[in-house]
Amino acid sequence: MSEDIVQVSRRESRMTVSVGGDGPPLLYLHGLLAQGSIARSEAPTGFRLATYDQRGHASGTPFVTPSAYAIEEFVDDALAVLRELGWERAAVGGTSMGAAIALRLALDHPDLVETLIVTALSFGDMESEEVGTFDGMAAELEELGAAEAIRTRRAAALGRGMPLEATRFFDTWAAHDPHAIATALRAVSRWRPFLDLPEVSRLTMPIVVLAWPDDPLHPLELSEGLAALTGAPLGLLSGIAEVLAHPDAVSRELTALLASRS
Repeated sequence: MSEDIVQVSRRESRMTVSVGGDGPPLLYLHGLLAQGSIARSEAPTGFRLATYDQRGHASGTPFVTPSAYAIEEFVDDALAVLRELGWERAAVGGTSMGAAIALRLALDHPDLVETLIVTALSFGDMESEEVGTFDGMAAELEELGAAEAIRTRRAAALGRGMPLEATRFFDTWAAHDPHAIATALRAVSRWRPFLDLPEVSRLTMPIVVLAWPDDPLHPLELSEGLAALTGAPLGLLSGIAEVLAHPDAVSRELTALLASRS
């Protein structure tokens, strides 16, 4: 699939947006510690797809102040991308951190969102119980450097029985500025983007939700609650190992969920 590259600026934030494919427009946002290429693998098919490395990630602007990673900053970056692309209305979605940004954008700007796609929502109306885990990853990246942090995380994952193919996700950490991504980890993990989660029940656009069990960083009950409050179909994958090893499994399930809504 040939892609167009669009440069977008918003104040100090610079974003290199990849746009490709045919169909209605979709902006799909990657998760914490991921990048735009992973979002492209996870996004459903049948769309004119836009992805980019978000602030603090890979080619995104490497901010090192916590305030730069407030959810409002990510939402405003996404709005700037939609404006630059001339997309007055589009499907918007994302995985993990990206799912929270997409949901917050839909709540604040429902007129811009044709369809909402939420994969593995990780933050809700309560602070994550895994803040210590995120802080540990931040410390490893900052103090050990990317290469040693990758080695340490891969060894720990293999020791827990994760397949080698799934641990290749850790190699992508090398693309990030270690101080920027450490700052992002500490700030984003403390998000409470929805002080009152039932507010999502006022959303009227079509919504699909995808999740998986046995992943404390992406609590299944949060996605289940979102689906119940919005009446959205909830798709389930087997677990985080499948997602990390085969991000196209996310794409296939999302494509099927969207087809069930049409």
